[in-house]
Amino acid sequence: MSNIELIKYFASIDKPLIFEINDIVFSSNHPQKENLNYYLENIDEYNINEILSNNDYKLFGKQMKPLSWRDNAKISYAKSHLDKEIGRFRLDFLLNDSINPTTPYDLTEFKDIEIDDNNLISISKMQEILKSSKRIFQILLTLPVPNSMYWCAAHLFALSKTCDVKVRLDPFLIFNKDGFSQMNYKMFIYGKPPDLNSYNSLKETTHVRWMDDQYDFSQTQFTDAVWIPKENEVHIIFEEIPKTHAYYYRASRYFHTIFNKETNKIEHFDGAIRIYNKYEIEKRINCHVKHVGKIGKRVKVFQIDSEVDVEKWSNVASSFFVWNDDVKNYFSN
Repeated sequence: MSNIELIKYFASIDKPLIFEINDIVFSSNHPQKENLNYYLENIDEYNINEILSNNDYKLFGKQMKPLSWRDNAKISYAKSHLDKEIGRFRLDFLLNDSINPTTPYDLTEFKDIEIDDNNLISISKMQEILKSSKRIFQILLTLPVPNSMYWCAAHLFALSKTCDVKVRLDPFLIFNKDGFSQMNYKMFIYGKPPDLNSYNSLKETTHVRWMDDQYDFSQTQFTDAVWIPKENEVHIIFEEIPKTHAYYYRASRYFHTIFNKETNKIEHFDGAIRIYNKYEIEKRINCHVKHVGKIGKRVKVFQIDSEVDVEKWSNVASSFFVWNDDVKNYFSN
């Protein structure tokens, strides 16, 4: 019985954790049944009682019968705690990954496929692989949530029809084609193009810091944005910073763009996650992204080095920062 084995299993599923926990609890023969039971039985009494005495839990908690309220509290704690442990497990893998080729590029499907120095692969090449492979691969998650790249991936695949889009594949989300059925999520995300006149007339660096309106309930400390004019270009950076207590299981989301003033098009943009340790996150929240320099470990999620219309770019940016209301407002107002 192993918590690590359980966490590794949960890191490799593509549906919300609470659904999978419930499935295992009510299953009689799930491969992780014994590991989850062991985990639930070893939750500290203090943590169980803390949930049972929580007013919100008393008001909004739902009892899954025939389980007792106490067993329901254990599941509630497990969901919250395992979310963080899964996030930590994923970030630790990316931080310490020195194997070349790294997972999943060590699989036979990628034997003769070019992988760049950032572990990115062209979507067109990936689609060729999928035609003959018995497995399915997904783009690296940006948050410890299985659908964090769901909407952005749709825009990236659409862009790959007209330009070369490179993506990092997730080391854990690898599935057999037989029996695979991806969960669909209904939410339309788009970005309204910003005023290009503001980009073209920019003479000096402009920056903002957006504080989350739902700060008390959010895991986000703030979002930084900076616009830097350089000759015929404007470099644009957005970075969403996690709260200091969340650094070990949640990376920042980082988005870099180069806008060409002469063509009025985007000529390069990439999305990444930036992983901070305790010292680095404390240093990061005390400075703006325009001054941050090279701190933390940046792991690229995708990259595009082609001319792209601002409207299509704004769709990718908005969906990359899904659930970030400040970025959404920037691209909608």
